[in-house]
Amino acid sequence: MGFPVDLLWRRVCRCEHMSPESVAVTSRNVASGEPTYYADVLPPAKGLEQGFDLSALRTVKPKKPYMGDADMSYLSLYHVNAGERQVYALISSTRAEAQIIVLNRARSDQGMPNVDKLYEEGLEKRLQETEGEPWQTLIDYQDALHFKVVQVTTQRRAHQELADAVRRLQKEESRPTMLVVKSQSPQMLFQDVPQLQSLPLLQLKLEDGDRQLPPLGWQSLIAKRLVNDYLDLGLRLTHLLEFARYGNVPLCNIGRDDPTFLIDIEYARRLQKERIVLWWSQNARPDHAGHERDDVMGGLEVVEMPAVNNPGTYSSVCIDLSVKGLSVNTILCAAVLNDAEGADPMGGFSANSKDDALDATSQNFQSENAFASAGIGALRDMVRAWWKEACADKGSEMADILVQHLIRWVDSPRSHLYDRNLQYYVQMMSRKAFQQLMSVFRSVGSLVVFANAGRILLQTSKAEVGNAYAYSQYILKTIREKSAFHFLDITITEFWDYLAWYDEFNYGGKGCTEVVSAETQTLDTIMHWQFATFLPPILQQTFNDQVVTYIGLMHSRKHSCPQPNGLPRATQLPVHTLALTSSETVDQTTPGTFLSKPFSKPLLKHITTLLKRQRTESFHADLASDWIFPILPGSHLNPTNPCLELVKSLMQVLSLDKTIQLEARLLRKQLLHLFDIREFSSEGSFTNPSSSLLLQNLKCADCSSPKEIDLCRDSSLLPPASPATAVLSITCDVCASPFDILAIQEQLLADVQRMVMQWMTQDLKCGKCGKVRVNEFMEHCGCAGVWVETVKREGLVRELGVLGRVAEGWGLEMLGSVVQRALGGL
Repeated sequence: MGFPVDLLWRRVCRCEHMSPESVAVTSRNVASGEPTYYADVLPPAKGLEQGFDLSALRTVKPKKPYMGDADMSYLSLYHVNAGERQVYALISSTRAEAQIIVLNRARSDQGMPNVDKLYEEGLEKRLQETEGEPWQTLIDYQDALHFKVVQVTTQRRAHQELADAVRRLQKEESRPTMLVVKSQSPQMLFQDVPQLQSLPLLQLKLEDGDRQLPPLGWQSLIAKRLVNDYLDLGLRLTHLLEFARYGNVPLCNIGRDDPTFLIDIEYARRLQKERIVLWWSQNARPDHAGHERDDVMGGLEVVEMPAVNNPGTYSSVCIDLSVKGLSVNTILCAAVLNDAEGADPMGGFSANSKDDALDATSQNFQSENAFASAGIGALRDMVRAWWKEACADKGSEMADILVQHLIRWVDSPRSHLYDRNLQYYVQMMSRKAFQQLMSVFRSVGSLVVFANAGRILLQTSKAEVGNAYAYSQYILKTIREKSAFHFLDITITEFWDYLAWYDEFNYGGKGCTEVVSAETQTLDTIMHWQFATFLPPILQQTFNDQVVTYIGLMHSRKHSCPQPNGLPRATQLPVHTLALTSSETVDQTTPGTFLSKPFSKPLLKHITTLLKRQRTESFHADLASDWIFPILPGSHLNPTNPCLELVKSLMQVLSLDKTIQLEARLLRKQLLHLFDIREFSSEGSFTNPSSSLLLQNLKCADCSSPKEIDLCRDSSLLPPASPATAVLSITCDVCASPFDILAIQEQLLADVQRMVMQWMTQDLKCGKCGKVRVNEFMEHCGCAGVWVETVKREGLVRELGVLGRVAEGWGLEMLGSVVQRALGGL
């Protein structure tokens, strides 16, 4: 019908398209060709009709800062929901009147206090703190603000009042308005009050303390909170605006003041530049086109960081180190760590191995890890760019914050680009870095007394604290010069001149935090014995006094022990090898007498007196309560004799020093004789009275500082008076921000699920030869052995019992009910 038989489609830019040369070129490309092209449809119109391709869009650097000169009005909505009481506070930054809606189903005679006066006092206090200068420049706070209080008894009426107030403010306000919402349940609030969705919404996180109201005097408390929240609004918006400018993200798209969202955005942009398919997901599992559902056993793989613990007494100086940034250092120095061992933890082979690739299983495994290696490269480049910005002369505060929250983003299933393989990679590399760090400490001649991911305790070869200071600086310099630990932050927190160490929760000695240049170094007696808290309160002070006396004697012996030839003691040798007294032979066959007069005899006399007092007061109802053992979340024993438990705890401390081993055993034998117990009887042996429930990988939501706590042994968690009144409160060691207890309880629930899953999916093995059963139809092993469990039921019941006692001790009802159901099903 007149159309050419052959068609040639050519895409050209508009300038070339309108030039006459384009027609000639097109005609020469096709013999007898006739050019046909669109001239009436402009590119913008075509984009509106058919849409734009991402390849056609490019990022343009703004000429002005984002919202730099925006004249806006901010509308603050503060919502607290506490049982039958709800409070809505609606405050406009441009109006002299605010509204408070109080929903209280039970009418109360006590109304809201004078909120107008509270606002004036709060504003004046802020100005005094800043010497009259504004503490922020985004919001021009009113000099006076009148609060209109509306009392309602139904939720429907409260929502109507709120909608009417928002509608009225919209009509009166001529400038663009942004609604800042701070609520415990914002989605339900938006559904009940649709008028709120007609404004740009910015959601802020509600603090944990704002979710609870006391039964009496809650009106004054909520009034102070809403006033302070409004006065803090300018600073919070300024902070979020800086995040939006740095991440090139609209302000209202930043969810709940969480920097991990910006990490998601920046990481996704870098992955797209590398032409990597994204696995962005709103759920805890990544979007792998359905393959993520096949990973049923993925949650059972837990990477535990190695821990080193060497109990004993150390007379040479020990230094306590704080380790920060191990995971970030791992990401930045992963290539150096891999070169040190020649392997990648994501695979069991070298990247240059070609023989393994011929196997189908190896090919499949490599394809699964291929995206991880490319993603790791993009992640490393992103973190390195942030690190350079943060360490520049004019360091970027936003880049520093993103680096701090990086590991929380990697470990959090709430991240949109969360992937368990990425988390596993970072954890395995951190484990490798930790092991190499221990090797470096041993290579410089130090003994590792204790080590975990955040703390390292080293014994040096120095006898004096002053000499150990220079040696500690040499150790830190050696670590920093290693390319594998270039980004690691290690600081010295304490020097120990004498240390008695049992574990990280039970230790004591003579130490200091700073080394001075004076002739006499002041040393403090530091006591931290957690198992003493399981003794009756009447005996805890006795334990502390006796241990202080013992540590003082051992410390004085260290400085008064002469050399056999009369020469001064060498300062380069471990003192504990030279600390034997002359009355104790080197072969340890004759007990010494160092503790006999100053410690052993007074202790025997004191224990005898306490034992008589215990027997006398146990028959009096008013005095018997002083000898009752406290019930703590970690309690798992059933002790009956308080004085006996005191003796066992004291002798455990004395047994740490191997140089007085025979003398300590003789003293223990004499003390046990007071209770008619033989020396080698099981009744006289010491068992740690506290169970252990370690929580690792806790990250502060505000500063992302890592924290590792033991819900049974950590002394920072104050023991409750009774399980009915227990309240678990965990705060950050850096910024003192509280941790989300609900999130911690969810982590414990995940541990219960992991234990049950391991029990249900376990393999059976032969009880005779240990071979794993591979055929479900074999009733017996080939060696006639019986199939037994690989996960022992007794161990599972013991671990669930610890979780149950913790749930009861801290009032974690949800965890307690799940543990009871799990125990009932075993």
